[in-house]
Amino acid sequence: MNPIVIFSLNDPVLINDWYLLVMTVSFLLTVAFIGPFIDTYSKGISVMFRFSSPESDICFPKYAPWGFVSLSLISCINLGLALTAVKWDVSREGADMLLHALSASGVFGLSCALKLILYQTVNSSLYKSQATSLKPTRWNGFFVMAFAVFSLAVLIITAVVLFLNLPAPVLVIGASLLLVAIETGLVFKMKTTIFKNKCSLLGFILYLCALESVPILLMWVLISKTLC
Repeated sequence: MNPIVIFSLNDPVLINDWYLLVMTVSFLLTVAFIGPFIDTYSKGISVMFRFSSPESDICFPKYAPWGFVSLSLISCINLGLALTAVKWDVSREGADMLLHALSASGVFGLSCALKLILYQTVNSSLYKSQATSLKPTRWNGFFVMAFAVFSLAVLIITAVVLFLNLPAPVLVIGASLLLVAIETGLVFKMKTTIFKNKCSLLGFILYLCALESVPILLMWVLISKTLC
């Protein structure tokens, strides 16, 4: 199968048809998951940056367990497609582009799985010891929702960069800024929900190091090795 020619505002852009197909399907699947719960997503993202929002503001779509797993996998594919666009020439012919996208998606899948396992383990311990009143499953659902929004935004930036034939650093900078925004929002909500009854600043810092910094550092290390 030959690359598809897309006419941008600048010069014609060649995009591997397998890559374009996966990008289109992944985008449509993400929209299909988010669309029916758009009001919940809008509320959930908006409360991330409210310092005094109550614990009851933690909201997320009521998917079945398979729905959360599927959405997480699709989100990882979205990010894998973005990483593929940065690392490899997406105008190359052949289905091997799918292998690059899948290997890149695996990097984000590992990081996402690690974060969810850590959240479930540590937050369950805090909940059982009555250090927090927020159930671990609620925070996990909230995280998956934020992760899905982040991945969809990155995928849209990827499409814009490819179709307009913009330099790859535009995608890297845009994705990095989105990551900082999402992580900042998650930290705000942790402080106002999970740690609302905790007065120990040291405990909160250790929590962030273990559950936020470690997975992100692991992700960046794996991405660096993938890009080499």
